[in-house]
Amino acid sequence: MEALDEAIVREYFETHGLLTRRMSKSREAGRKKGGNEIVLSLHNPTVEANPTDLGFLLFSTDVARIRSALVAVAGWGTPGFSTASLRSGRSLMKFLKGEVIRKLDDWLEVPSGSMEEGMGPFLRLVCLPGLPGTEKLRDQVVELLKSAGVDGAFTTRAMLEHLLRRADENRDYTGSLPLQFLRILKAYEVVKDPQMELFQETGPR
Repeated sequence: MEALDEAIVREYFETHGLLTRRMSKSREAGRKKGGNEIVLSLHNPTVEANPTDLGFLLFSTDVARIRSALVAVAGWGTPGFSTASLRSGRSLMKFLKGEVIRKLDDWLEVPSGSMEEGMGPFLRLVCLPGLPGTEKLRDQVVELLKSAGVDGAFTTRAMLEHLLRRADENRDYTGSLPLQFLRILKAYEVVKDPQMELFQETGPR
């Protein structure tokens, strides 16, 4: 599941023209901190500097303005996450507090001697599998992430919606598992544009 989480996030940013690279930790640091976290470094050579006026919850219109960032990926492969987490705001809050927010300092720490040390100023971003459906809990998550030094957050849902819109059922996306899978769903009419039945639901996730 971790490989799919990473593939979705990579594809999302790369379709917006950003270069992506999985940040490597030393073997010793990996053993100490778990070693299963997915952190991608992002770079857009066509942008001179990161914007200072981004909102906190980010979408496709924001991506092209990013020059450099680290993004920690919390997804379906993250320990403690399940479909029940999506259906219950309190369960999702418990997961985010216990398995994501308290670990962000370690995840977004740039290892000494890594390529990321030469990035210059960068944004600290996170990709979450979902957000609580109620405004009160959602605002609490945002405040907790801000207090952890996070500059902005994406959701897996928003990324999948973008990729679904982009996937053309008549095109072969060799090398891209997410786009290949989504175009197959379109070909079998499991999902259709622009309704995107797969993603229609009531609360934001």
